[in-house]
Amino acid sequence: MKKILFIILILGFTPITIFAQKLTLAEIENENGELTQCYKDGNGEVLYTVFYIGSIADNYSGGLRRIEKEKKIGFIDKKGNIKITPQFAKAEKFCKKRCAVKNIGKALDKSATDGSAEITWEEGLWGIINKKGELVKPFSYERRWNKKNGCYEYYNNKEKFLFTAKGKIKVIPF
Repeated sequence: MKKILFIILILGFTPITIFAQKLTLAEIENENGELTQCYKDGNGEVLYTVFYIGSIADNYSGGLRRIEKEKKIGFIDKKGNIKITPQFAKAEKFCKKRCAVKNIGKALDKSATDGSAEITWEEGLWGIINKKGELVKPFSYERRWNKKNGCYEYYNNKEKFLFTAKGKIKVIPF
């Protein structure tokens, strides 16, 4: 019985060690001939690129930095460890321990009268995650810029909230 339990434990931890590899930061030339920061594995293969705002590479916020892979956004720490795999359409920087992220949305099949189908994507909604990638608030919010507060507000038919400078979620009554 002890041997079986030992084998189960070893096999159970194997995938964790495979995916827990440390990545190294490097620079590559993009299609426009500009240097772009990226993260490579031990074999020198580019796995992720750093998220850019215009021509400026994203910096760390809350100890994490946005990365991209196949137009999806995730997060990496300063040691080169992936903390949240790229899976979001959009993501803000972490504000203390939380971050607003937008889900990918879903494919809609709009069949035409001639029998052909047009696939489009329904716009995704925003939610809030913590540093473990767990949803703190579900993907049920839209986002808009509030000029008065100078920040984004997130709202649905039940509530409206924003992030305070200290990273707290401030619920605003309708």
